[in-house]
Amino acid sequence: MKTALVTGAARGIGLGITQKLLGQGWRVAMLDFDGPAVTQAAAGLDNTLAIEADVGDPDHVESARQKLAGEFGNALHGLVNNAGTTTFVPHDQLDALTE
Repeated sequence: MKTALVTGAARGIGLGITQKLLGQGWRVAMLDFDGPAVTQAAAGLDNTLAIEADVGDPDHVESARQKLAGEFGNALHGLVNNAGTTTFVPHDQLDALTE
């Protein structure tokens, strides 16, 4: 069985990709910074592993890698980098972000 890691998997596009992969016979590690939401999303799905982690934090990423390896082994056949971060500010304050 192939294994994929999907970031931002608690809802929206990430959850949709997870469901598609599961339908094609994959097992999926579902990673999201919202632990309760990713746990709830994975609750009704077979062959999943819910992992709470912030992809912007290297320590979280390493912890997630260890959880994935412990549950599914070291073989990772697919990675969907769906998670993203952003900062919303009024356009007239954008220069302040680069100073």
